[in-house]
Amino acid sequence: MLRYKLQILGLSEVRRNGFGELRMSGGLTFLYSGKEDEEGARENGVGFLLSDTAKKSLLDWKPISERIITARFNSRARKITVIQCYAPTNLASEEDKDDFYSALNLTIKNIRKQDIVIVMGDLNAKVGTENVGCQRHMGTHGLGGRNDNGERFLEFCQDNDLTIGGTLFIHGDHHKYTWNSPDGVTKNQIDHLAISAKWRSSLLDVRNRRGADIDSDHHLLVAKVRLKVAVARPTNTTTKVGKRFEINKLQDPVVGEAFRLSLRNRFSALEADHSSVNAEWNYIKMAYTETSSVVLGYKRHGREDWMSQRTWNLIEERRKSHLQILATIDEAVREDLRVQYRRIRKSIYRSARHDRRVWAENVADCAQRAANSGNLREMYKATRILTGKRALKKKPLKDKRGELIATSEGQLQRWREHFEEIFQVSNSPITPTTAANLPAVSLDIDESPPLKRK
Repeated sequence: MLRYKLQILGLSEVRRNGFGELRMSGGLTFLYSGKEDEEGARENGVGFLLSDTAKKSLLDWKPISERIITARFNSRARKITVIQCYAPTNLASEEDKDDFYSALNLTIKNIRKQDIVIVMGDLNAKVGTENVGCQRHMGTHGLGGRNDNGERFLEFCQDNDLTIGGTLFIHGDHHKYTWNSPDGVTKNQIDHLAISAKWRSSLLDVRNRRGADIDSDHHLLVAKVRLKVAVARPTNTTTKVGKRFEINKLQDPVVGEAFRLSLRNRFSALEADHSSVNAEWNYIKMAYTETSSVVLGYKRHGREDWMSQRTWNLIEERRKSHLQILATIDEAVREDLRVQYRRIRKSIYRSARHDRRVWAENVADCAQRAANSGNLREMYKATRILTGKRALKKKPLKDKRGELIATSEGQLQRWREHFEEIFQVSNSPITPTTAANLPAVSLDIDESPPLKRK
């Protein structure tokens, strides 16, 4: 997502039960919707991964089911409602398909009429190239023929006045297909993005990005839209965290020695001004920051602390192997490259397990040392990290009608209404009967609205 500079990334088959909001590394926000039974089998599931800019423009989101999730964003033109889907396969029962499209149609009807609607995801639908009688809702640049799911999806787009973006633009077939069978023979265009037909001119391009390798048989589908998300409300005045140095490199003896040598040279080269404390501080700050930027570099977003550089190198090697497979025509050479790809994938799994184990042992050692020295703060911090409770999970509340409230502002308003009802002062006259039930001493209760404290 960071490499392709995406603002909103829709995810299908996330296999996470329940629903909620998670703050991820690199400033990303993960919204997900899965099966209601959080202890059941992990199947299906959909979600959104939002950049920091998209999160600030988020107005509302709703987990509809394990196959549908919606999010509403503010933009400079109009409000945008994005629906992420994961449709049943073409071999699924007619009942499952009917239930999915019934829920999807109901979701569309509940969207405000003035909103720009975008429906995207793994629809498992082949719409083909034939567009006779439906020119408004699809182009002629699809791929292959049309299956039953394709008929259903096209009918859905016609009923809700949507245009299928992947059929509008001229691309080679290798930039159209979004699914590739494990044997590399069958290739289909089953992932789609459809936009309100009135706004189809805002869609600049839709194509796959085969270089995005996540060890999946699906390719990333990217759309360029001439609609920029805008911050929905003024942001708070908290200090923005700047770039951070990669201090973990200091654990390497070679890097540590290079850092000390470079720092010593910078101190000897600079002439300190001892006339004031500020000048002395600026002198020290300059020496450390310049040395850190050259020797250590800055932290890269989206990287887990427990993963070693060796694992990231293997991931990059796997990505290059994936690109080689895509660029090779000879089938014998492609098969050899697939074998190499699977070998690298197994190496990644082994290296990641080793990194995770080493990281857990180091955190446990830190917790033990903190406990021995009586540093309870560090001990509990390490314990929370080991138990995996580092990400803040936030679930939507329900309003009086039973509908979910996902945004922080809406949830605070709902809590305010709740407490106002509880602590509401009755205006009815006091009778001898009611006076007997009143407390002897008035309760000192703060009736001001609740605040969100960090």
